[in-house]
Amino acid sequence: MNNPFQITLQQLIALTDHPTLSIKTLQSKLYRNFATGTITNASHLYSAYPGHRHLPIKKLYATCSRQTFGTNTYTTSPPKSLLALFIAKAGDRILLMLLAVATVSLAIATYKQHVLGESNAWLESASIILAVGAIAAVGAVTEHVQQTLFQTLQIEKESGTVKVLEDGQMQSRRSDELLVGDHVILEPGDAVPADCLLDARGPLFCDESVLTGEASSVEKGPTNAILYAGSFVVEGVAHAMVLTVGASTRKGRLLQQLDGAPRPTPLQRRVEQLAARLSGAAVIMTLVLSAGMLLRTAARDGLSKADVLDAVIMGISIAVMVVPEGLGMVIALSQCLVTRRMLKEGNLVRNLRACEVMNGVNVVCTDKTGTLTVNRMEISEIFLNQRVFRNFDSNCFLDGLVDSSDSSSYEINSSDNKSSDNK
Repeated sequence: MNNPFQITLQQLIALTDHPTLSIKTLQSKLYRNFATGTITNASHLYSAYPGHRHLPIKKLYATCSRQTFGTNTYTTSPPKSLLALFIAKAGDRILLMLLAVATVSLAIATYKQHVLGESNAWLESASIILAVGAIAAVGAVTEHVQQTLFQTLQIEKESGTVKVLEDGQMQSRRSDELLVGDHVILEPGDAVPADCLLDARGPLFCDESVLTGEASSVEKGPTNAILYAGSFVVEGVAHAMVLTVGASTRKGRLLQQLDGAPRPTPLQRRVEQLAARLSGAAVIMTLVLSAGMLLRTAARDGLSKADVLDAVIMGISIAVMVVPEGLGMVIALSQCLVTRRMLKEGNLVRNLRACEVMNGVNVVCTDKTGTLTVNRMEISEIFLNQRVFRNFDSNCFLDGLVDSSDSSSYEINSSDNKSSDNK
């Protein structure tokens, strides 16, 4: 697809790292008037897109801009469907081993029912298959619900509004509708919706801790004129031109790097090792028991076809008992219960594996600017009427200013006050 603009997306991305072009130069390359927020000299777009001649110039410009530079949304891996999650959960090694055990058990049950005349021999194999289906279903449904919640939150987060200058008037626009070249106006408390080039008009300070981890505000100006998506304006008013949007921003590129296949957790590795050991033990046990029964029968009465089949069935039946059918269900249910417990504490879990990761943390490493809190404020002391109250129930204090039986307090005498006043 031909680029109808005089600048490429790669050049705009490079400008976010090293801004070598001014807003005056960029506005001519993007066919914009930054001072008024209007579209200028863009009539050639109709010849570049002859199939859109019926569109007004604003809609045509927006279409061309989104096709060339992208939309202001962050493209991550699409959430898996419920069926895909079910298949992924059923592909766990321990569950595959249980399915193999169920298949062998079903073959043995069929032989017992038709040859030996035993009834209800298939119940054990059916219970194993139902257990595998239940394990995969519980894990798939729980993870699908969490993914749906996260997707809803992400849509709401991206659909916030931002103030833009359009045709000389300040208007509010959804952040996911921003275009490259738009004139955005940011005030203290506003989130920067895209990577922008600042038009320095006064002191401006931004919080870029989301990207850098540094809690201190960063001063913006002629020598540091890039406002990064995801940061917040702390002080000052910013007028800036949008350079890159969505996945092309620094935040979008970081999200794409983090959006990879997750590494197996320690529990998953241990379960994989256990499954490998159990499968090996089951094969060895089957061979040893079958060979032992065959040798014993051959030494006593001689071998027949029925004796060989009975020995194999007996060896397989005993080996099947080695596999713990309830292990997968216990793991799935424990992860679901931990997910619900974390949700009650205000933590929304997207992947079930995150529960194990968070609960397995022994050491938290943080840098010099890191601040770890519980996101809750508590009153430890109250000074009231020359008395200091400690170890009180805040509800009782608000209702009755704390009865003496519910709190410990001591008085501050006047001499102490006078001496403190003289100091």
